[in-house]
Amino acid sequence: MEGRIVPELLGNDNYENWKDCMESYLTGKGLWKYVVEDKDETDEDWTEKNAAALHAIQVSCSQGILARIRQEITRNDSAWTAKAAWSALANYFDPPSLVPLDQTGISFVLSEYV
Repeated sequence: MEGRIVPELLGNDNYENWKDCMESYLTGKGLWKYVVEDKDETDEDWTEKNAAALHAIQVSCSQGILARIRQEITRNDSAWTAKAAWSALANYFDPPSLVPLDQTGISFVLSEYV
């Protein structure tokens, strides 16, 4: 991890650790709101702060993970923001759980029906 702000995100094996470290880092730098909130038109520093948060996420990901983020953002026709990158990672590594509907073993993806 020498020279890195957080461990490099390589995949499922270290996603939870990476996520916790990245949230702590961004919170400490005053950038977490740019990951979890929509663009604030009244925030004159939004573009710069969003770019800083996005850059921290980008430089801590492997090239393969960056490609997955780009693919998800492109597929959803989203802007390239810290929030979109974080959401793309969450969608990939924390997919909606299958919740049993009844004892027959039938299940459904909860987020599709909420």
